[in-house]
Amino acid sequence: MLNSILDQKPNIIKIDRLIYNDDNNVKSFTTDPEVIESIAIEHFKKISAIIPSDRSYNPNITLRQPWHDIYQPFTHIPLSEINKLIVPITLEELQINIKDLPNNKATGPNNISNEIIKKLPQQM
Repeated sequence: MLNSILDQKPNIIKIDRLIYNDDNNVKSFTTDPEVIESIAIEHFKKISAIIPSDRSYNPNITLRQPWHDIYQPFTHIPLSEINKLIVPITLEELQINIKDLPNNKATGPNNISNEIIKKLPQQM
């Protein structure tokens, strides 16, 4: 029905002869429909097969190379420096940073400019 609406004829592939490599890797020619069918089936089995490689996903390995080496934790950074990253921000630090914000900059998605933020009361 769709073909008649679109005024098209279906495309049909007719494989009635085939040149292929036989078991001895010698080029052969056939018109036998059974041989052609079996070779076509084998071809499409192989063409869609997943070939495992070292780059294939393996759920037992967390990270494969080269990412494993890249994402190793740093050992030369002292733990005390790392812990500074999780210390809560104080109100004083926040006020200092708000005061240092540049003026005349474009607003973000919330449409609040730095000038408005600077004019907010100290206690909210």
